[in-house]
Formats: sequence, C-alpha cells, structure tokens
Amino acid sequence: MYLTTGLWIASALAPISLGAEPPAVTGLSAFHSSGQTFLTWQEPVDEETAFCRIYRHDGPIDAVSIDSAQLIAEVWPGSSTFYAERYFKPVEMTWQPRFLDRYVVTDGGPELGADTGLYVFTVAAEDFGGMEGGSAYYAITAVDGFGVENRTALDGGNSIGPLVEAVDEPLPVLSKVLLDGRLEIYTQFMDLRRFNATLASPNSYNDWYGFDDSEPNIQNALNYGFAYAVFVPQENCATEGEISGAHGVVINLHPFGGERFRPYTFDPAASWCNVYRIHPIDPPNTWWFGFARDHDYRTGLVVPPTDTIENFTEARVLRMLHDLKRHPQHGPKVDMERVYLWGHSMGASGTLAMSLRYPNVFSAAHASQPMTNYLTAGDGGGDNWEPDLSVKYGAKLLDLPVAFSAPAGWADHLLPFEGTGVWTWQNHQFQLGERRDAEAVPIGIDHGLQDTILEWSTQGEPAYGPFNSAARCWSGTVLNAMHIPSGILSMPGPYQKSIFQVPFGLFSSVRSETVPGLSNAASNAPLPPVGVGTYNDALTWSASWSAWDGAPTDTPTEWRLSLRTEDNLPDTVDVTPRRLQQFEVHADVPYVWQNQSVLDDTIVDSGVVFADADNLLTLPAFEVTPDGNRAILRPALTADVDSISLTTGGTQVMSLLAGEDFAGKLYLVLGSASGTGPALVLDGLSLPLVVDGYFLYTLNSPNDAVLGSSLGVLGPNGDATTTFQLPPGLSPGLSGLQLNHAFLVVDIPGDQSLTFASNAVGVLLTD
Repeated sequence: MYLTTGLWIASALAPISLGAEPPAVTGLSAFHSSGQTFLTWQEPVDEETAFCRIYRHDGPIDAVSIDSAQLIAEVWPGSSTFYAERYFKPVEMTWQPRFLDRYVVTDGGPELGADTGLYVFTVAAEDFGGMEGGSAYYAITAVDGFGVENRTALDGGNSIGPLVEAVDEPLPVLSKVLLDGRLEIYTQFMDLRRFNATLASPNSYNDWYGFDDSEPNIQNALNYGFAYAVFVPQENCATEGEISGAHGVVINLHPFGGERFRPYTFDPAASWCNVYRIHPIDPPNTWWFGFARDHDYRTGLVVPPTDTIENFTEARVLRMLHDLKRHPQHGPKVDMERVYLWGHSMGASGTLAMSLRYPNVFSAAHASQPMTNYLTAGDGGGDNWEPDLSVKYGAKLLDLPVAFSAPAGWADHLLPFEGTGVWTWQNHQFQLGERRDAEAVPIGIDHGLQDTILEWSTQGEPAYGPFNSAARCWSGTVLNAMHIPSGILSMPGPYQKSIFQVPFGLFSSVRSETVPGLSNAASNAPLPPVGVGTYNDALTWSASWSAWDGAPTDTPTEWRLSLRTEDNLPDTVDVTPRRLQQFEVHADVPYVWQNQSVLDDTIVDSGVVFADADNLLTLPAFEVTPDGNRAILRPALTADVDSISLTTGGTQVMSLLAGEDFAGKLYLVLGSASGTGPALVLDGLSLPLVVDGYFLYTLNSPNDAVLGSSLGVLGPNGDATTTFQLPPGLSPGLSGLQLNHAFLVVDIPGDQSLTFASNAVGVLLTD
C-alpha cells in the first residue's frame, strides 16, 4: 500500500553534479519464508545516494528489463532500525530501544547491522497472475538527491533470483529469548500493501522517536514491524489449577503510553506459569482498535474526510493468537477453547471492545476502568481525549466509516457493520443495545467514582444500565477509587479469581459452553449507580469447569443451567440463555421455563416466555437460593424423532409441557398434513396448523391407534406424553409427506376457554 513518499529535501543533501549516477548498491541477498520475502543489502555510505528503489520481475533484471519490472518500494537509509521499538524514559529524558534496536529477520538470529538495509515484501496471488506461487527476481538501485537513478549497473551485487515464493500467512520472527527461556520476543512484519505503516513510523505524534526530524531519512522512515512478548508455560510448574498438556492463552493489553511501554526484566505474573501470556505493544496508542487506512501520518496528523478507519490494531492482536496456534512447537500445546483477555485503562477499553466483537475467540475477559463511550470522554470535566483520538479516528463530526479484517475469518461476522461511523462504533454504551442480539464474551468490569482520567460521570456511571439491559453474562463493581487497576476484581460466577489470585476459573473456563445472561438482580446496586456497589456479584452457576451440579444442558430442544447465590441470601434475577451451542430459539414459539430446586428436585416456579425482538428468551425474576436452582427451558412441544420409515413403521413420542399453571387442565393434540401456516387463530391463540382432512380427523377421533393419548389431562407440572404410531408397509407414495402436530389447553374444569397453544413439531414419512 505504501511506497516511501518523496519527502526528502534536496537542499539538505550534499550538492552533486546533475547527470552523474550514484554508486551501485552492493550486497543484495534474499530469502523467502511463510509468504514473505526478506531483502537485505549494504546501505550506501556515499553522500550521493539519497534512497534506494526495489524492483521485482518474473525474469532476470538488467538495464533493459528493469523498464518492465515492478517498482515495489523506495527505501531510505536506516531501514533496518526498529523505530517503534523505542520507548521514552522520562527520568533520563531519553529514547532507548525496548527489546530490540534493529530488526531480526531469522528465528534466533542476530540484529541486523547498522549499515544493513531491509525490506520485507509480502507476496499475494496478484504477484503470480492469480496463482499461489512462482519464481521472482529482485533488483535494487540507488537514487541521488536530484532523482538520478543508477539503472545500468545491475549485476550480482544488486540483483538476485530466481527466488521461489509462495502465498502464505506470514509467521512472526522469534527475535529474542529472555529470562532463561521463559520470555520470547516476536516481530510481526505487516503487509505494506494492506497496512498503513505511517502512524507507527517517526512523525510528530511520537516526537520522531527522539530522532532529528530535519533529516530526510527520518522524514521518510517507514515502520511496519511490531514486537510483542510471549511468556511460555512452564511444564510442571507449581501453581493452583495446573493443566498439563494443552495450555490456555492470556492476552494482556497495556494502558495508554505504548511508546513508553517498558521492557520486561522479570515475570509480572509468575504464578500464571501454566498458560501462554501474550503482551502486545501498541506504540501509536490506538486504543487497541485502529486508525486511518490511507492517510500518511508523516505529513500531518489531520485525517481527511475521505478516509476509512480500519481495525489494524485489533487485527494485529488477533494475529498474535492465530500465529501462536500455528507455531511449529507451541501450536500443538495451545487450547483455543481457553483464551482470555484483560487490561486496565486503554487496555481495558480495548478489552471491552474486543469482548463485544469476538465471542468466537475469547472465553472470558476483564476490563478495569475502560472507556465506554469515546464520544463523551472529557465532557464531564476530566481528561479530554478528543485531540488524541482524532489523530487515529478523524474528527468526531466526520464519524468516518470503519472496516474490519482479522485472521482465520474471525471478523467475518462484523462485515455487515462495515461503514458504521467509528465514533458510533466505539460508543459501547450505544452498541450494547444496538447489537443486543449479538453474543459477547463473559466479562467483568469496574470503575472508580473518583476517576478523572477516564471520568466516572461519562464512562462509568452511564455504562452499567446498558450492560444490565443487554442481558449478557457480566458482572461489575463500582469502587471509591481513582484511576488505578483493580487486579481482575469482578468476574461473573465461575470466572472469579481463586483465593490464590488465579483468574478465569483457574484458566479452565471454556468458550464453547452456554452461559446465563444476567439482568435486574435484586441484590444489585441501584441503576444508574449512585455510589459504591456491585452487579451480579452474588450469583454463580454450575459450569463444566466448576460443576457443583453438573455442566449445563444445551440441546436443540432443552436448555438447563443451575444457579446459586454465594452470600447465603436468596436473590432473584432475569436469566437469558446466552452463548447457545445447540438450543434453538424461534419467533412465536411458546417456551416453558421451570425453576427446579437443586436440593429436592421440586418445581419452585414456572412460566411461559416468547422470544423478544432480539430473538432472546428471558426467564423473569428467577428465584435463586444458596442451595441452588435449576433453570430449565424448552419448547412447549418436543419430539424424540423427526422421521419414520413407511416400510418398517415406527413411533414418535411427543412431550407436552405447558407449565404448572396449567396442571390438571384438558389438552388436545391436533395435526395437519398441509403445513404450519397460516396459523389457526382460536380465542386469540395462534395454533400453527393448517386445517385440512388430517386436522379434522385428529379433532374428531382423539386417542386412536395412530395418535395415542391425544386427549387427556396435564400432570402436576403441566406435562403429558403423546405418541404418533405409524404401522409398517404403508404406500411408498406417501414418502416425503410431513405431518405436523401441536396441542391446545382447554380450561376444564373452568370456563372451557382455550388458554394455551403450543408450537408444532413435524414427523417426515420416508421410504
């Protein structure tokens, strides 16, 4: 995407004679690895050369063929300097290298020399005429300050090939190993055709990383490499909840100040030695989202109104996880079901955003004092973040459109939201309601009443109501505190820290398991918050990693999950099934819920619910006790099979459930061979059956040999069983016919009115 632009100043260069070619480049070498070609050369030391041009061709490059070769980059001296790896030390008032001063291009290799040039080219199918690989030749030329290019001296020192290349997902380079092998430093090299490298390059936003901004080399420098740290698990480490074999992954997003993020000289969480821990670095402080797709930040910091804001940083972080899973040694040990995310301040802001967007990646998350609405930050008198955010996102009034990318298709579900304004997209208070139907990562949040950095009045106080209304799996804590990290203080139920401070259910909680959305708990503090308090903190549930009453049931026709309180007091809470793996929710279908005591299996309460406008089912005011209560939810009518053979015959068993409010009432099962719609409306109830001959037969001939027990009385829990029996040897001409059944409840004894209509279930007749 970005060739180095001509920002150099001719007057700053030593005067030379027009027409004289600069000396040829020497020492060109190249190798290809996982979709990327690494080119290095001896950087010119002569005063004539201003920069170099890199060409690529499908044949040898010489003074003639260079005219048909592809110019892929213009590279200035200092190209192997790792600019974004510099950090500022306020006490010493100096910029220093963090982990690396210069790039490393081979796993475990040395840093490139100060006189070595570097360019990393990511190949694509377009480079091979739509194919996935081929051979290529490269050449590098010198260009002087007046634009005179040496295109004649092309020999073995500045041209190379053929080089076999293939399109692939690039793997990071293992650049350094520290702390006796416990800490590995990796470098991602981004695809310059698709990634805007200018924000992380030396510019006025980052004070040019301490370099002289009058130097053309610095004005034109391009940083497209990013380092990150990975603490690797220690086999047989002595820690609570150790899991041998597969290991979870914890990603920690740091607070604001990426260019000031200091190197690790010790393990900050040594007791977490049984998981991989990824520590990304966000040098441009993008709040872990992204920035302008096209604007060249080296020329200025004002994003034009024609640009798009792409989730470059989100995608980089997700790529770290994706690449860890693909790592030749580490990958087989990574458990992608157990991936966690946490952070404070800017890191919490990124954590909150990703938790709302990537439930397909993360098991659980914690955000300590996150930004919840970027539009209003500072409006309450605290720190004004608009000038900083506008550098990355453009002005508020522009609300520039967003675009998404991610490895492994992880962002595909977000593509329908491309074009949303970035300030709107980063308004999580709004998005919690706007995307209420979308799943989210179970998360704990906290805020401080005295916080003025991400101020309480605009970022904390207004957020807890939308969280509650979103009916997602969450917990929250309001502290009488300033802007300080809480240490993963509040997490929902079984995700809470152990007494030894190991979070996320001892790193055992899994992604692919249903969880309860929690709203309106009686034990919650008021909404909006008026002071110190907690939300959903007194509730927990039985999960596969904390199975005090077994793992949840999540089948196509039944959802079951056990909850209990942890403060020895009874509670009520609205419960919404979330992160469903198999249970199906359909509009206009009556779902019957039951509250069953864990202590003695009695039914405490029951009711009927329908999906709301967001296709969510909510069990209202569900009673929870310290002993535990099972939330059971299923359609009113279910069946054990969905097809029967005409040749052999068979039986379909249908289970009826209307709930205890209908216990002792009369039920009638009816059928149709003509479908479920349009539904038959009776006494204001919608029965999803079309009236036809079979309907009239089931109405006038109840309890016959075909539809046994189709008329009867509901049991004490408002339940019953009906069987559809098909004899063997029926005509093959009936193959493909589907019969549908549903039931009505009649108020007998009572006023004989119809009081309940179920959903329909089908049975397909097959050969």
